[in-house]
Amino acid sequence: MVSPGNAFSDAGEGYFRIALTDVDRVELAFTRLKEAGISF
Repeated sequence: MVSPGNAFSDAGEGYFRIALTDVDRVELAFTRLKEAGISF
């Protein structure tokens, strides 16, 4: 699950939060971010 950082406060602007789950889902999430051209 990913949510924008500013949902938690103004200090979170420009960040996002990830709820970590099992390793396979985390790997899939990073693969999808990379394919979408989002660098981290």
